[in-house]
Amino acid sequence: MSKIKPKIIRVNSENLQLDKQNPRLPESVQNSGLNKIWEHMKDSYDLDELALSMVENGYFEAEPMVAIPKDIEFFDKESESFDKFRENEDSKYIVVEGNRRLSTIQGLLNFKLKYEVPDSFLEEVKELPILLYPNRSDVLAFLGVHHLLGVRKWNVYERARFIVSLKRKKHMSIDAIQKAIGDRKNSARKIYVCYRLIELLSEYDDSINLKDAKERFSFLQLATGQRAIRKFIGLSSWVDIDNVEQPISEDKLEDLKFLFTCMFDNGSTKALIKESREITNKLSKILNDDAAIENLRRTLSIDIAFNMIGGELIGMNKLSDQAKRNLEEVNGKLSGMDIEKDVLAHKEGKMLERIAKAMVNISSDIVRKFEN
Repeated sequence: MSKIKPKIIRVNSENLQLDKQNPRLPESVQNSGLNKIWEHMKDSYDLDELALSMVENGYFEAEPMVAIPKDIEFFDKESESFDKFRENEDSKYIVVEGNRRLSTIQGLLNFKLKYEVPDSFLEEVKELPILLYPNRSDVLAFLGVHHLLGVRKWNVYERARFIVSLKRKKHMSIDAIQKAIGDRKNSARKIYVCYRLIELLSEYDDSINLKDAKERFSFLQLATGQRAIRKFIGLSSWVDIDNVEQPISEDKLEDLKFLFTCMFDNGSTKALIKESREITNKLSKILNDDAAIENLRRTLSIDIAFNMIGGELIGMNKLSDQAKRNLEEVNGKLSGMDIEKDVLAHKEGKMLERIAKAMVNISSDIVRKFEN
């Protein structure tokens, strides 16, 4: 990070440009013409709603848009040049944070949005405050706090594309990215590896439709956090992955393909699981058992494969454990109480009687099943 500090300045709104590298843009829109980017923003980010608020309440300046110089970057020994750039009224800027606001303003100024714009608003947004950083790399910490680790998080696939762009376009290592954004939980490494798994599968079999995998990217993150699933696809623990570009070997790509078959739609072919909890509760247990894996490949049924390894029994054990804990808690609260006076005289006492009878009946049923 350079030693040049970001500064808040006021600039002509016509000198502000949308960010072609915005990680929230689809890959088909990124780096395309500004008109196409604006149309996408209009179609995807409800500019009309924000336009109505701006027209009725004015532009909210308390949180400036974040921008960088267009077509030039400034570093440590160029502070004087940076100052001259800022002072030049003709300088152009790229907005890296606040593209929805800028798109709305552009739509109102160019009469592309349906609202009648009062002259007072046109005058108000003629000049706008921006927080100007000297180069794109210096904005990393800000974006990291706001959108990768903070309360205004982008969706996980948008975060993945941002991290990928830093690694490939800025030639930053994963460690450098994590340091720049204040990531102490290896989040960037995990996200990047999951992104690479999608890319590797696409390279292995380009007939696979990976749209659902990108939209439900969090499923892949959850799955790669399960030890049994990592073992199934040959993925080491996060701290042991030296080569993030090739996190699994080529001979495991077919297993990766099968994992995606389980978790994601592939065109008209639906995923075998519907909810994320099935990844931890069922799929991870199936992929930890060779016979269950073979059964799943053959039947393509999560429930059949799960029941093969005693899935119903596992569920019953959990219920039994929970019931045992609840009864122990009740017993603890009964200790020291006058049962006749404090409990049995009230409706709670009748409830306890019914529970006791139910336990006797359940116990008898279990004994009979084992005897038969």
